Amino acid sequence: MTLFILLGVVPIVLGALQLQAFDAGRLINQESEQILDLQAQRLADRVTQWDRMNTLLVQNLSREPGLSQLTPQQLRPRLQSTHHTYQEQVWSIGAANQEGRLIALSEQETIKPIDFSDRKWFQGAMKGQPITRETLITRRTGEPAVIFSAPVYAETGDRFHPQGVIRMGMVLTELSNVIGVTQIGKTGFAFLVDEQGQLLAHPNRKLRQNNLQDFSSYPPVQQLLKGKEGLLKFEDSDRIHWLSISVKLANGWGVVLMQQTSEVSAPQNYYHRSAITLSILTLIVVGSITWHFSRWVTQPLTDLTEAVWNLSKGQWTQRVYLSQEDELGTLAKAFNRMAAQLQLTFKALEGAKKDLAFKVVERTEQLNTTLEELKHTQAQMVQSEKMSSLGQMVAGVAHEINNPVSFIHGNLTHAQTYTKDLLSLVQLYQEHYPQPPEAIQQEIEAIELDFLSEDFPKTLQSMQVGTVRIREIVKSLRNFSRLDESEVKAVDVHEGIDSTLMILQNRLKCCQSCAAIEVTKNYQELPLINCYPGQLNQVFMNLLSNAIDVLDERQQQLDRKTLKDHPSRIAIKTEALGDAWVAIRIHDNGSGIPQSVQPRLFDPFFTT
Repeated sequence: MTLFILLGVVPIVLGALQLQAFDAGRLINQESEQILDLQAQRLADRVTQWDRMNTLLVQNLSREPGLSQLTPQQLRPRLQSTHHTYQEQVWSIGAANQEGRLIALSEQETIKPIDFSDRKWFQGAMKGQPITRETLITRRTGEPAVIFSAPVYAETGDRFHPQGVIRMGMVLTELSNVIGVTQIGKTGFAFLVDEQGQLLAHPNRKLRQNNLQDFSSYPPVQQLLKGKEGLLKFEDSDRIHWLSISVKLANGWGVVLMQQTSEVSAPQNYYHRSAITLSILTLIVVGSITWHFSRWVTQPLTDLTEAVWNLSKGQWTQRVYLSQEDELGTLAKAFNRMAAQLQLTFKALEGAKKDLAFKVVERTEQLNTTLEELKHTQAQMVQSEKMSSLGQMVAGVAHEINNPVSFIHGNLTHAQTYTKDLLSLVQLYQEHYPQPPEAIQQEIEAIELDFLSEDFPKTLQSMQVGTVRIREIVKSLRNFSRLDESEVKAVDVHEGIDSTLMILQNRLKCCQSCAAIEVTKNYQELPLINCYPGQLNQVFMNLLSNAIDVLDERQQQLDRKTLKDHPSRIAIKTEALGDAWVAIRIHDNGSGIPQSVQPRLFDPFFTT
């Protein structure tokens, strides 16, 4: 009976423990591989977003209107502006002609006559590729870098023959930092290679040399170059076993995460050793109790066996409750401790898995938000640069017009005085010599002296009125050119509104057959306000332009009688609200903004 119990019970108990240990180790190993894969995907997303941002920057620069028509002297300030904005990562921005020679550089004015026609970044762009990348080690810093290039086309719309190339050099410092801080356990790390298997970023700085290191023969990289991704187990030249996860990016680069197999399998080995230890303990305890108390321990042993089987099926709450204070009771307590430990361990693993997934989602959302903010900032920078150029151009034109007009206006006063004196002299001469010689009398009749004496002062007066009008227009242009002023200053709001209306004066008359749009001003006395005058003038320009657009459509839709009874109007009212606020209201009698559009008025980049 005792031998039967030993042969029947002990193998079952040992088998159940070994099966449970095997399942536990397998699940832990799978969890470790999944965590490694999640980290690899997250790192690949970071690299992809960095590459996409720089690609958009180069393409937007190459597609700027009129870029192909600029001289090198005109082109360099644009390159310098972009370089200054991204100077922490960009080490050079340049433009090359069709022969492969640089004509403008952002970092220096003097350019060495070097032929780059054999370089990958130039050949790819001249073939019409939207974006070309060339990886290298920079001579300036000795750091890995990548050159992005894009073709520049003529304004004629020809998309088959590039006129030149825009190329931008970016150091990989940011990616190197991200790769360097990626730590998986004690032995795990990550590295980045390009499409040829050359090393771009690695936590071991000793691998950096004068040229990019060739990792194409390294097993994970070799797998990537063959078009395969995912899990790989291999042994390196030092006979160390590794577990790697490879991810191939859209631009051809590859991200590899590695961890020693011994570290990955450590939890699994721990449970195997625990199972063996527990099996030996179980064998000793069960054998001893069976030999001495075979009949008394049969039922408790059956209960213990059933509990082990239930535990192996995943019933982590399974416990064995025995009242004996002997070896079988000790075994039951040991089993309960093991079951409790397994339950806590798996709960911790599940919690860690959920927490990691949540962190990955949260980090992805943060990265997306950061990317949107970068896009928004880039759009604002482009708009600011355009408005700055417009302000400088308007200020320059106003200045050039103002000088000759001021000269004419100042001399007209003297011209009027001289004219009055000359006409008085002629009149005095006629009074004293009423019968001039025949030739003089004929010339007087030919030039119509009486009409000239009456009309010439009027002509000078109208010229003076015209110069006053031109000076008012120049003043309005100079006020509106404050668009490029970024500092806060005290300004007159009414002056900004009037300057904007002066610039839009020609649009208030929509067509020859239509009545002009009526503008009524209800200005109250306002103090000077501290603001950004250029941005405020831009707001006035946008609001009034939108109002004129709507009223233009209204005048085209309504008949003349309706327009005569209800003419198009724009009303502007200003008032002070206490000591700290000023209200500016611009109202038109157009069709208004639809209710469905109003909630989205202040969404970035929204337009109808």
